Amino acid sequence: MQGLIGSLTSECPTFWLGMRRGIEKENLRINLKGNIATTPHPKSLGSALKNHYITTDFSEGLIEMVTEPLIQDQALKQLTYINRFVVENLTDELLWPLSMPPHIRNPDDIHIAQYGSSNAAKMKMLYRQGLAQRYGKAMQIIAGVHYNVSFPEALFKWLYEYDQSQEGIMAYTSARYMQLVRNFFCHYPLIVYLFGAAPSCDISSLERHKPAYLQMLGKQTAYGPYATSLRMSDLGYQNPAQDAVTIRYDSVKAYARSLWEATRIPYPEYTAYENQLNNSVIQIENEYYSPIRPKQPVRPGERPAIALCDRGVRYVEVRAVDLNPLQPMGICQKQLEFMDLLLLWCLLVPNALTRVDGSAIRHNVQQVASQGRKADLKICWKGEQVLFVEWAKRVIEQLLPFAQWLEGCCGSTYTNLLEAQFEKIQRSELTPSALILSELQSQRLSHTEFGLAVAQKQALWLDKQQKNNEFEKILQQETKQSLEAQAKLEKEQDQTFEQFLKNYFNQGTLCQQ
Repeated sequence: MQGLIGSLTSECPTFWLGMRRGIEKENLRINLKGNIATTPHPKSLGSALKNHYITTDFSEGLIEMVTEPLIQDQALKQLTYINRFVVENLTDELLWPLSMPPHIRNPDDIHIAQYGSSNAAKMKMLYRQGLAQRYGKAMQIIAGVHYNVSFPEALFKWLYEYDQSQEGIMAYTSARYMQLVRNFFCHYPLIVYLFGAAPSCDISSLERHKPAYLQMLGKQTAYGPYATSLRMSDLGYQNPAQDAVTIRYDSVKAYARSLWEATRIPYPEYTAYENQLNNSVIQIENEYYSPIRPKQPVRPGERPAIALCDRGVRYVEVRAVDLNPLQPMGICQKQLEFMDLLLLWCLLVPNALTRVDGSAIRHNVQQVASQGRKADLKICWKGEQVLFVEWAKRVIEQLLPFAQWLEGCCGSTYTNLLEAQFEKIQRSELTPSALILSELQSQRLSHTEFGLAVAQKQALWLDKQQKNNEFEKILQQETKQSLEAQAKLEKEQDQTFEQFLKNYFNQGTLCQQ
């Protein structure tokens, strides 16, 4: 690796500055008492179906703010502008700042997102009805941050020549991205430990039994004394049915085909459900829960698996990130920079793995998510049980040469960034999860009381931030145009919903080859 780093040094500024980052941030809308909002998605935010910056996820009350792919710290700045615009357009409502939801008085308060009367809208709504039946509504309103990263074409062209590859550049680029994905799978428990920010939950979100690792704080709040992220634990996104299929990561086409096939494998338990797209293990590709996804932007009406088979990987979407209530935006630039460094390392370092050992990964993540701050915690690494703290230190040490390389050619302080993460490994009380739990206990707040107090502070913080008048006009224009685009789509409907679904699911020729 030293030879590769040395060869890359002269080109580093071009490659690193050419990276593009995008952020997708989810927040539940709540009323001023801390209850989940039951009001419709505000018209002042445009059409959730057609607005490129502001949409909804599973429920009508779960707003999703989406930035463009931007360079350096511009994505976080744009997210701040979008976030401020959203808060300004809420009436007697706030944005819930935690990943785990507030007290759920009644599951019927969780309204499935509405997108209109077009076929595309009906498909999105029917898909969500299927999710509600399969997993329950409470699980579907767990929120997080998705971080999208693409490396510049110039980097892949340089690596292509350095490796003297004989395959086409698109295939080579996809192979590099899939190597990144496999490496990330092995190492993302470190993200869960360092940045996990969900050690507590309201008991109303425990649709299943309370796990033994949880204790009670008052009558309504459950917490893990050593937990880092209940969102990433067995209380978060879990689907036993998906264990019935093997998603392959040895190549982009193998990945796309295995996802496509999972949408065609019936799952007996789901045959009894009426309102869903189908009774398969997953209804569509996006239902498959994963901490990272290789992605290619889809064209209108195109399936993600087809896009990947046809045009390869364009970027990766990291989904293992909690909302951090200690940060005004739920995430900070230092955290994004650490993930940049980790993703670059995952892209460049060799990986002998061609298959991902799902059972070992699930075990490790569950251990770190539920008990990550326990001093003697062990995880499985290369077939052996190793102390998590020692494993985490070794990963940081392996990142150090890359941090020094970037610091030397870009002038950023990546070594200081690593030192701060190393200290969190040595002193677990410095992790976000420990700090949040300390605040809950010292102030004797329930999960919901704490979230409401933070939501109020974040709204005040946003109000004090300077407006970007130019981007404000863009958001206002997008609001207007998105409503017009939805109305036009509904007016120009040219086929039945049944035919629309048939045409969508009949795509698959490329994935079968």
